[in-house]
Parts: sequence; C-alpha cells; structure tokens
Amino acid sequence: MRLLALVLLAPFGAGALTAQEPPPKPFQVAGDVSFVKTGGNTDVTTLGLADRIEWKTTPRLTVRQNFRWDYGQNDDVENANAVIAGLRGDYGLTARLLAFAGVGYDYNLFAGVKRHFEEYAGLGYQVLDLAGDQLRFDAGVSLNQEWAPLQTTATDFVAGRLVGDYKHLFSERAYFQQIVEYMPNFDVSADYRFNTESSLVAPLTRAIAIKVGYFLRYRGEPPAGFGSTDTVFRTGIQISN
Repeated sequence: MRLLALVLLAPFGAGALTAQEPPPKPFQVAGDVSFVKTGGNTDVTTLGLADRIEWKTTPRLTVRQNFRWDYGQNDDVENANAVIAGLRGDYGLTARLLAFAGVGYDYNLFAGVKRHFEEYAGLGYQVLDLAGDQLRFDAGVSLNQEWAPLQTTATDFVAGRLVGDYKHLFSERAYFQQIVEYMPNFDVSADYRFNTESSLVAPLTRAIAIKVGYFLRYRGEPPAGFGSTDTVFRTGIQISN
C-alpha cells in the first residue's frame, strides 16, 4: 500500500517542484545607454553610459559594482564630463542585518570636483523584505580625499553615511526605487552632502527595459565659483541578463 501511495502521489510532487520559482541568479549585469539632461552647475543635453554588476559569491556575501559616465561637447568644446564609480561588499550577519564596506570615485570638474576618493564601512538593516516592497537603512562612516579644481593637494575629511533605500516591485523586472543619502562632514559641519536617486524601470522584453532616473546632489559648501546643487535627468534603454 505504501508503494502504491508513493506511485500515485509522485506526479503531484513533481508538479509542485516544477511550479516553484527559480532561485535568484548569482550573477546579474545591467547596462544603460541614456539621454541625459543636466542642471545646476552645467545645463547641457547629452548621452550617458552606466552599468551595474551584482555577484552573490556565497549565500552571505554579495559584491556590487556600479559605474556612470555623462559626457558632452559643443562645437568641439567639452561642456560635461562626470564619472561616478564604486565597489561594495555586503556580508549578511543575520537574515536582516548586514555589514558592508566599499570604495567610491567621483569626478565632475564642472561641479567643482577634480577628484574624490571615498572608503567607507558600516551596518545595514533590512526593515522590509516583502514580495513587493523592500526597505533598507545603512549607517556608517567614510574617509574622504577630495581635490577642488585648483587644488594640488587633497582635502581629507571624515564623514558619516546615512542611507535609506526603498524599492517597490510591480513585477519581477518592473520596479520603482528611491535612494536618499545624507553625509555629515565631521571636520567641517557646514560642508555636508545630500544626494537622492529616483529610478523607474519598465521592461519591454525579458532582457530590455526603459529606465528613467532623476539624480540630485547637494553640497553645503561648494568651492568658490560653483553652485551647491546639481541635477541629472536620464532616460534610456537598459539591457540586463
């Protein structure tokens, strides 16, 4: 009887396994080609490139890489050139708590940043981890080395990092994401940084999507001759695996 029951129930067990969702991909890559409209220190319309790589090396460790470049010329004269790049590792301590460390690079001569290197570390907590809504808060510290356009030596400072990252999934590949970052400067309190990033992704096919993004970067004390606020509007095609 037991053998007969196993034979009769086998098709239902196989069906249940087939119906399960596939496990998440350990290696994810996305690249963007976008129309870019800047505001603030520069007011230009140009094209931009970006990529994002996420590699889940183990169940606990995830490595993330990001890169964004906006470049433009007018009458053979460069009028926009901004690069943002970073590398970060997240290590899960518990189901919701993680430790992170990373490095970042920033270049935007037209906004008063000749070079900016950052090394940071901290803790993150996953407040929400639902099927349609995810919310994480990060808190940490960073070491910074920054050159203004006319500087030959770096200005070193220590800053804090407070980040809120909210993501709402309409489907597996359609989502809205809002990131808010506040960086208090512990050496010069007036020179704090405040950044936001808003993104909306709508898939056209499984691998191709339309992505719209709006970025705002604010600096409390910019170098002399530069404004405190820069904005970037990006819309284009994203290709992912």
